[in-house]
Amino acid sequence: MRDTKAFIEGALITAIFVVFFLICFYIPPLSLIGVFFWPLPLMFYTAKRGLKLGLTVFLASAVLTLLFTHILSVFGAAIFLVIGLVMGYMIHLRKSAFAILTAGSLAAILSIVSYYGILVSFFQMDPIKEIVNSAIHFSHEAEKWGPIAAEKEWQTYRESLTLLPTLTPMILTVSGIGLTFIVQLVSAPIIRRLGISFPKWPPFRDWTLPQSLIWYYFITLAILIFGGLENGQPLFMFVFNVFEILEMAMLLQGITFIFYFFYTKGTAVAVPILLSVIGVLFPFTLYIIRILGIIDLGIGLRARIRKQ
Repeated sequence: MRDTKAFIEGALITAIFVVFFLICFYIPPLSLIGVFFWPLPLMFYTAKRGLKLGLTVFLASAVLTLLFTHILSVFGAAIFLVIGLVMGYMIHLRKSAFAILTAGSLAAILSIVSYYGILVSFFQMDPIKEIVNSAIHFSHEAEKWGPIAAEKEWQTYRESLTLLPTLTPMILTVSGIGLTFIVQLVSAPIIRRLGISFPKWPPFRDWTLPQSLIWYYFITLAILIFGGLENGQPLFMFVFNVFEILEMAMLLQGITFIFYFFYTKGTAVAVPILLSVIGVLFPFTLYIIRILGIIDLGIGLRARIRKQ
């Protein structure tokens, strides 16, 4: 009886995913929001029934998607199915919110990188290069329209665009983490309403990154400054992308420290929110927040504040 119920639930979950995916597939504007809910059905089922039955629904959903769309759509759907499967299994194991995010992000990054590799290797499609070429073409056309910007500024803009393919690994990594974070954010309340325990996040002010990241940050910085690497070299691309990701991590650490500091002072939460928004919008303050994060992670500013 229990196996029959699990089978019926699995068939229902498969149908929900496929129908929802097809609706977004044939009505593209819906996918702008719908993509963040695609992992939800499989996440719920795997959280409730475990990995083995979750894999069954994963395969059934992929096969049915192939029947109604094309091979590229299946690979795209697989990204969200993998995210749902992995995050659901972590919920099933009763892991923390950070563990769910970490596992889901790794699954998302691997899936997105695989999908990107398939596009480039087998279909001769490189979305990032196409975006760069389109932007460069648009800049040439815009330059003809009139003095929107000086010629030197247009040239600088086009040179910065040519650097974008170098940042492909970072773009894919950040996309995977960002996608997983939003999926977790929208899925958590729904999963809880459906009777599955979904762990809550600790307060944002208490978020802190592993202290070892500070060493990786300075090592990659030293390699970029003193390593004699040139743009286009594989090692340069790897180190440069790791450094960019670590810079974003230091920025996050700095923002959480701002929230922690003002919390200890009893200040209204609107103050750190406003400061963080202003800090991210302007380059100069962005550097200050990042340096603050580096100091906090390096010498433990929060521990010093607690002692005071």
